[in-house]
Amino acid sequence: MKKIRNIIFDFGGVLYRIRYQNIADAFARYGFQDFDKLYSKAHQTEALDLFEEGKMSVPEFYDHIRSIAPCHLTDAQIAECWNAILIDFPNTSEQLLQKVRNHYRIFLFSNTNQLNYEAFTEQMIQKFGYSVPEKYMERCYYSQILHIRKPKLEGFQHILEENGLLPEETLFIDDSPQHIASARLLGLQTHHLAEGETVNDLFDEDGVYKMEKFPYRTLFLDRDGVLNKRIVDGYVTRPEEFRFLPGVLEAMSLLRPLFDRIILVSNQQGVGKGLLSMLALEDVHDYMQMRLEEHNTPLDAIYVCPHLASEHCDCRKPNIGMALQAKKDFPDIDFSKSLMVGDSASDMLFAANAGIVPVSVGDDPECRKLSCWHFADLLDFAKNISSCI
Repeated sequence: MKKIRNIIFDFGGVLYRIRYQNIADAFARYGFQDFDKLYSKAHQTEALDLFEEGKMSVPEFYDHIRSIAPCHLTDAQIAECWNAILIDFPNTSEQLLQKVRNHYRIFLFSNTNQLNYEAFTEQMIQKFGYSVPEKYMERCYYSQILHIRKPKLEGFQHILEENGLLPEETLFIDDSPQHIASARLLGLQTHHLAEGETVNDLFDEDGVYKMEKFPYRTLFLDRDGVLNKRIVDGYVTRPEEFRFLPGVLEAMSLLRPLFDRIILVSNQQGVGKGLLSMLALEDVHDYMQMRLEEHNTPLDAIYVCPHLASEHCDCRKPNIGMALQAKKDFPDIDFSKSLMVGDSASDMLFAANAGIVPVSVGDDPECRKLSCWHFADLLDFAKNISSCI
């Protein structure tokens, strides 16, 4: 992770408390059912995109809503329902920005619209005496003013270029995965604010981003039981048999920005048993990588041991041949600044033998006993990785 000098914050759902369902509930009281099919966190209609990009005026927005509503709604009723999404700007967010700005250049990039903007600005002025983002941030970029909404790349590019920000030194914090994915395409560091996580959880008491203190640069991962569902008394022999475990793709999206390299090390003695060829194993891994690349979270390298346990080779975990090969291929790897996540005792012993910090997942008590930290699964590890500092 390169040193962070700049932070771009999302607004709603990160600094400001919102609830999308409130809009649908409010419209439902006027007989307008299923409004969440038109507007939600993950999806909205093209017309509402235009409104958030400032390409539809407020009067035009009122007329649009009336044109699809089952009954006549006044401007005031529409505004009431639309602004129901807004809850408040917490004192904790205001206090956080006071501290964070002492360490970083900070900016705001928010998908919003003129109605919400006027309402939450007035709300903050009444509560604090000023608009908090405008007071503490260097620049605030609202979609209806910028005329670009996330996840379009042009919005991020504009902010970077206008302020002379290097993407690799800029952290983007957002609660929508599609926005995070766009920022990553441009090389920004990212933090996807997960469900139940607050923006205050990301910073220490002085306002420094906690992960800047994260000491680990390389992540080693076991495969079966960590990334994909293990086949009991069997092996994944074809791409169709490879199934990511629940939460793994989300976990990889959280982990990918934190490490210089993420490397797979896997015992695959099914090859030695003649159950699949090395070519078939490569097909499985090509499929796995394709799926990871679709989420912008590819592995940097894959190492496998195809030998039988009875061969006592140097590469089969808990021996460290695969770690040594990774070190040969990537000389800057420092095992003391690496983590190994696995679900078996051999994974933990592999880590210990190589001088890598062992982290266990799953329900094997012996594996857990040999680890420094234990998590339920890879997603649990990814969401709570700061506890490994």
